[in-house]
Amino acid sequence: MKIASAAEIAPDASKAAPAAPAISHDKLRVSAKLVALVTPFMATSDIRYYLNGISIRPHPAGGAVICATNGHVLGAVHDRSAICEHDVILTITPATVAALKARINNGRELVLRHGRVAVMEGPTEIALQPGNPVVEGIFPAYQKVIPPAERLVPGLAGHYNTAYIALVDVAAKIACPKAGPSRSATFFSVDGKPDTSAVARLAAEPDFIAVLMPQRAADAVDDALPLWVAAARVKQAAPATAADA
Repeated sequence: MKIASAAEIAPDASKAAPAAPAISHDKLRVSAKLVALVTPFMATSDIRYYLNGISIRPHPAGGAVICATNGHVLGAVHDRSAICEHDVILTITPATVAALKARINNGRELVLRHGRVAVMEGPTEIALQPGNPVVEGIFPAYQKVIPPAERLVPGLAGHYNTAYIALVDVAAKIACPKAGPSRSATFFSVDGKPDTSAVARLAAEPDFIAVLMPQRAADAVDDALPLWVAAARVKQAAPATAADA
């Protein structure tokens, strides 16, 4: 039996294969408004640390898809004009979110400059987020979460956490700051069944989608109307009597 040499057991570090170069994200440039649109869906202090940020991925047709999820509801939007070369997960602080939302229709952008997140309005730096924003982890693939179009039926069926429906309202107000018909959402259910996920689309931002996971509550309401409504209608339909006069 051949005995391994010392060089084979502990190879000379100077002869080791060179490490892969670090990925630079300094060319990243995405719409501040569209990043703001998904920030309500970020997790907060989740043990799955990568869910506490946003995911930005190149899209095959150009631009990038910006996603955030707390594990129960996902918000995603396609930024057609984005510049994004590599997948990246970024930490976004409350101060940065505030800068993203301010003057939201003035073309602000979120960029990476020398490894730091910055919010720009034209050539002017509005905010610079301290620290390294890049989070190492595997973010859920939006392609696996968003259901196929052929299975979606108009309408919201089943039981859903109202806090997650409220997040859709927050996104709608970011997409359309001024109240009006455009500040609305359309819901779809997978196969029209109550135990499947639902999809929300925004009238003001057609490239946005939210996916809500169903809630299986033991005390969920299955009857369309409470019993007192039916009783009131029976009373109203009954012929009048002397006692009613």
